[in-house]
Amino acid sequence: MGLVFAAITTHTMKALGHLTLEYEDHVTQKFWLSKCLPVGICHAATLAFGNAQYMHSGMALIQFMKSFTPCITAIVTFFLLNRRESYAVPAPPEPRRCPAPPPPGSCGAAA
Repeated sequence: MGLVFAAITTHTMKALGHLTLEYEDHVTQKFWLSKCLPVGICHAATLAFGNAQYMHSGMALIQFMKSFTPCITAIVTFFLLNRRESYAVPAPPEPRRCPAPPPPGSCGAAA
């Protein structure tokens, strides 16, 4: 519903003249069919095939894939982004100290 609302809103704003497109002359039908449409089709196919794969997989395989995701993420970030995971444990926070009670006979003590 979010994409439908966004599409209707932007088309309405464009029709009423409240929205101007900066690159309107560059986005022709040929550009849209050769650049945008294949990306959308591949994205939709990825979602459809991914969901279909879950329908035919066993529960054990799905649990295994879910638990293995952090390892794959660490490997991808190491090789593609050249980042190393930090295994350093941060120091524990200082314990909170309660203020000392007032001495007897002072203003705060009960008589």
